[in-house]
Amino acid sequence: MQKVSYMGNGETTEFAFNFPYFENTDIIVTKNGAPATEYNIIGTSAGLDADIPYTGGKVVFDTAPTALDSITIARSLPLTRIVDYQPLEKIAPTTLNQDMNYMMEVLKDLQDELNAFQTQYSEITDKESTTTLLARISAIHDEIVAVKQAITDFNEEIAKGYIMTKNDFCSYITNCFTKIPQTINIELNNGTLSLKKNSKVYVPNGVGIFDEQIITNDINITETNNGQYMLFVKASQVSVDFISISNTVSGSTAPGTIYTVWYDTTNNTIKLFLDNPTTPARTESLPVAIFTVSNGSISSIDYVFNGFGYIGSTVFALPGITALIPNGKDPDGRLNNTIVTTDTVKTLTNPSNISSNLLYVIKPDGTIENSLTNYWLYNASKNLWMHNNDIFYCCVLAKSNTTSGAISNWSMRQVCNLQDYGDIS
Repeated sequence: MQKVSYMGNGETTEFAFNFPYFENTDIIVTKNGAPATEYNIIGTSAGLDADIPYTGGKVVFDTAPTALDSITIARSLPLTRIVDYQPLEKIAPTTLNQDMNYMMEVLKDLQDELNAFQTQYSEITDKESTTTLLARISAIHDEIVAVKQAITDFNEEIAKGYIMTKNDFCSYITNCFTKIPQTINIELNNGTLSLKKNSKVYVPNGVGIFDEQIITNDINITETNNGQYMLFVKASQVSVDFISISNTVSGSTAPGTIYTVWYDTTNNTIKLFLDNPTTPARTESLPVAIFTVSNGSISSIDYVFNGFGYIGSTVFALPGITALIPNGKDPDGRLNNTIVTTDTVKTLTNPSNISSNLLYVIKPDGTIENSLTNYWLYNASKNLWMHNNDIFYCCVLAKSNTTSGAISNWSMRQVCNLQDYGDIS
């Protein structure tokens, strides 16, 4: 079992570990030999397509352990199957790699336990029964080595293209996003919201111009007034503003009200009005998140606008999104896709005369378009979005309710998870 131990000091609340794991339930935290409580596990992501999701992380206690407290952080992987392969379904290399790596990590933990057992009882190795047991342990070790070599050989065949290439794999999925850049990193701990260092935001700065701004230090936010708020970064300043979501608007006409954020879509700037309803106090970035305050403290992060988001009546998509747009089928029935990646910020503002449910889609040229949710329907047999016999080449990025163009009940698409055809939830 992989583990690390610490002694508390009455001040430190964060304790790091550097062994890989798959999900938070794999991490066992004890204090003075008993299961610990009132802590959070924050993992270090290994990347979107990593064979093992987390390379390590840290345990954050709500209250710092005292100098008398002994802290142990250990990994415990259940000895169970994590993937159920079906006889007639294709085996995705990423899924198989993750499955095999899970088994390898379980076997590594078993080997550690066996090595510890052998060390602990080395003084009785001259007994015949112990000698037999150690021979069995050695045989298990040899099997572990053989499995590891088999995984290495399998990865080499994937690399050589003998099993399935990425392009081959993409011919079995469609109508989804394969990449959504995670440029905004936000955490919530005990009522304090933190916009983390190195997060990247975009500041509208004139027609067609969006300046990139990197957060240089963690920014902590607290609030006691209950409500739902939209979070912005001040232009050219490493600090933030947040405002009630009902006071965020967009369009070509200034709202003329105080304590309001207005996305001026004509001049491509976002302006914050405080005490003066006609003169803005400062300019802001595109919104980065929506959070809720209840019972006098921040209680939830409702949306993080990685990839795409909205303000008022305007939807935006950020650079670096990659989508598979349905584009018919090959004669052998394999799916054709048009792969599109956004290279600049794209925006779309709903007209004020629309009050209905809308879909927002990415088109082959990377632009955004909207339509009524029941107008374009996905035809699985043709792998096309269609209305009667008309074809619309697109990939759905989000859906919402609208009232006079203003967006509510925003629902974003996630990165590819092999959802069912036509599923836009």
